[in-house]
Amino acid sequence: MADPITPRLTPIPIDGMTPCGRIATGAAAPCGEPARWHIQWLPGHGSFACAGHMAEARRLFAYIDRHQVGPDCNMPGALWSAGRCAVPRGQARAA
Repeated sequence: MADPITPRLTPIPIDGMTPCGRIATGAAAPCGEPARWHIQWLPGHGSFACAGHMAEARRLFAYIDRHQVGPDCNMPGALWSAGRCAVPRGQARAA
């Protein structure tokens, strides 16, 4: 069972760049271009997209919300709040 306090997050790569996670049909690996958008597909489920794949997502898919990638997007305990990622002051709220 997953720890309920630790959210499932994409680790920050060593170079500090969050990559686009779009995997095209038949592709062996994700896009990997620098992500510019953080997409919330369902509560608690999101992904990162480059500008080109965000345009594709807008055309083809339904999602709840999106915002430009910011410094809190990959922070442990960050939550989607009012159209952006934010780290709550208390860990109890993050859980």
